[in-house]
Amino acid sequence: MASFQPNLLAQYDEHFKARLLNDYCPLFWHNFPEWDNQALSTVSHKVLQVFQTFHANILIHAADGVSERRDLALARAALLLNETKDSRQFIINYFIAAFKCYKSTSAKDQQGLDTDNESEDCDACSRESILCCCDEIVSNFQDLCSCLRALGLLEHIASTSLAAVIYSQMKEYLEGLCKDEFHKHFLVEAMQWVEDQIISWLRLVIGDINEDQGDSLESDLLSVESWRPKLEYFLCKVYAELRIAQLFEIIVEFPESLPSIEDLRECLEKTESRSLLTKSLKEAFRNRLLQAAVNTVDILTQYISTIRALRALEPSGVILENVCEPLREYLRTREDTIRCIIMSLTDQDSGTDLAEELIASEPVPIDVVDDADSDSDGEDWMPEPVDADIGMSSKSQRTSDIISMLVNIYGSKDLFVSEYRALLADRIFSSYSYDVTNERRYLELLKRRFGEVYLHFCDIMLKDVQDSQRMNRHIKDQLAKKDDETVSDVDFDAFILSSVYWPVFKEDQVTAPPEIESVMKSYTKEFETLKGMRTLQWVGHLGEVELDIELEDGTKSFKVNPGQATIIMLFQDKETLTTSEICSELQISTSVARSRISYWLGQGVVSEVSPDVFNVSKSCTSSVKETSFYEEDDESITASAQSQKDEELQMYWSYVVGMLTNIGALSIERIHSMLKMFAVTGPTGSQCTLEDVKKFLESKVKSGELLLSGGLYKLVKSE
Repeated sequence: MASFQPNLLAQYDEHFKARLLNDYCPLFWHNFPEWDNQALSTVSHKVLQVFQTFHANILIHAADGVSERRDLALARAALLLNETKDSRQFIINYFIAAFKCYKSTSAKDQQGLDTDNESEDCDACSRESILCCCDEIVSNFQDLCSCLRALGLLEHIASTSLAAVIYSQMKEYLEGLCKDEFHKHFLVEAMQWVEDQIISWLRLVIGDINEDQGDSLESDLLSVESWRPKLEYFLCKVYAELRIAQLFEIIVEFPESLPSIEDLRECLEKTESRSLLTKSLKEAFRNRLLQAAVNTVDILTQYISTIRALRALEPSGVILENVCEPLREYLRTREDTIRCIIMSLTDQDSGTDLAEELIASEPVPIDVVDDADSDSDGEDWMPEPVDADIGMSSKSQRTSDIISMLVNIYGSKDLFVSEYRALLADRIFSSYSYDVTNERRYLELLKRRFGEVYLHFCDIMLKDVQDSQRMNRHIKDQLAKKDDETVSDVDFDAFILSSVYWPVFKEDQVTAPPEIESVMKSYTKEFETLKGMRTLQWVGHLGEVELDIELEDGTKSFKVNPGQATIIMLFQDKETLTTSEICSELQISTSVARSRISYWLGQGVVSEVSPDVFNVSKSCTSSVKETSFYEEDDESITASAQSQKDEELQMYWSYVVGMLTNIGALSIERIHSMLKMFAVTGPTGSQCTLEDVKKFLESKVKSGELLLSGGLYKLVKSE
């Protein structure tokens, strides 16, 4: 391409300059056709005519080869300086339309159709039901490209327009090919489409530059082969953007969507789309998953699928760490997260596959995950990706399994073990069966993860149940030998628990009927005979009672809890009872009485004849009218984690009093460090955090038992 000095314009013919600036360029842009409201064939013809006329006007003033090159260079500069934004968009639209016409003619050629048949409508070129004219448009476009090469404008127009056309057409093609379809590989097919359509299209536009170099100013336009790396990058970029926008759905369908993950992984290696993926997936989680209306189990299911999918996408774990940190923070705020994880681990019907993961996978001790500073094998060392957070260890993400990552949401095994104890107790008392084979199986699997020390209490719990079966059989045999008439009327079984090792049960008041109270006393006496210095303390509100109720229409059997049983047994002696009479007889509150009797109202055994007055029904029917009473919620029998923590801290109050009595005043940090040694060996096996101790001491300050002065706690002196 010729090089010009600033005063080069003054060296040209004054007449040519005047015609160029006053006539040719203004006339060129004035004659440029409007894109809308015209047939595409007409537009293509006018565009070609405008460029050809401009070229012919330039050639009129060229007397020799040198002046022709100078005139073309000046004309090109003047023309491009007057280019407008609208004209640039027009060229892009025209290139897109010409490409669609080229695809249409290529498709007809491949199918052996008559391309000269103008009796068919064509989606590529038709505007307002105008018949197909793709061949004419492609011919005009090819002539236009030759004219642009002669003017030296092909690079300036094609470099921008071609990129815009290729990018938009790739996006349109890929959306039609694989949008919402995640179960197949599409990159190879898309690459072949690029070869068949885009490459051949580029050859039409660029032509043989080497042949035209002697007659044109075009010297540095990239060749078709030079476009191949760009086309591969464009394709990977468009595919990555498409899959990133659908990554939430892809994760939901994993592992069936693994082909899409593998295609996306290949695209990420060739494009800079990692930050876009992280930002997009975080936004999708925030809008679609981290909401109060979404169940915790559903969040955990998606979290597990995310771990598996992102590890297949990027084994280093950096994207996984960046994307899932907000999700882990949100799960920490949900009170039922730990219980849902434990239930998923020990229930194959939970839907999260965690139970299968626990059974099938090679056990990885949880402690290994926390060891971020361990030495790595030099042969396996890989540098951290550029977007890795220096505060996070991708090595830990590579070495940890799904169960370890779920446990490490809280950074401690203590909470999980404590919750598992509570869940184990719930499961035992949900069936009241001595058969704990299934629970023993899961306990042994959990030991491989958490260690036997952490699950020692659970071992004793299962041993208590198994020992209870043997002890219960022996005591019943001894009572039967004594021919106790009271015992013979009631089939009574009991669980004998070591109270220190079981979680704290919710407190409830249930007064056993006299006949049951008599059996319990006999049972206790026989136990004391066998065990010497030990005795039994009955938990009356836990258990299962089988009742046969006889009404006029027959006998019906029920399995209820002790509280519901005591309510209905009151009606043996009196057919009609009021709420106040029930409360007085059983020493319970009105709300508890309503809760327990609502079950019998729902079964049709008891009817409400008037407000707060109940009568035994003559027949057992389930057609019950609307009532303000409610049934008991199916909740855990154990106390909440917070109530257990409060009770545990209350146990250490005597230690706090002793510290402050001997030392005088202590900071919260010092009290916490001294209590930790006791909290480790507490019944729940959990650590007392600094925040737990702070809340506990603040409650003592409010109750007037402690004083806080200058950041130090001290006892209130008695007068």
